[in-house]
Amino acid sequence: MSRSVKRADIVERYMSAWNDQDAQAVRRCFSPDGVYMDSVHEKEIVGDEIVSYCEESFERYPDMHYEIINRTGSLGGTTAVQWIMRGRDIEPIFNLPATGDNVSFVGVDFLVVRRGRIQTCTSYYDVSSLQRGTGRARLSAEQ
Repeated sequence: MSRSVKRADIVERYMSAWNDQDAQAVRRCFSPDGVYMDSVHEKEIVGDEIVSYCEESFERYPDMHYEIINRTGSLGGTTAVQWIMRGRDIEPIFNLPATGDNVSFVGVDFLVVRRGRIQTCTSYYDVSSLQRGTGRARLSAEQ
């Protein structure tokens, strides 16, 4: 099996685990010392902390669903995955109260894959797209 096929498989498993809201399955996609980097919150989540991070995300957006928009081939073990996440907003985020609105935002993950597992995932997403179309833009302006 070629390395590019293994990387494609891990990308599919990883995104499916998020869509299934299975924190343990997300964790299994990572190497034992794997790192998830949330660039917006400026957090580095390492190893088993990934499970807690996922569970918090699932509580915030209980019906979240990721759709892959685009994916690059692997360059030196790194694959870029552009996605859109949709879900209903029920928890406060970025110091703004929950709105209960359906929200969507776009992002990209850069996955470094080694031996069929994610070594690092650096996630970037557009916070302004999270505010557009919800009451959060008004709330943000008021603050």
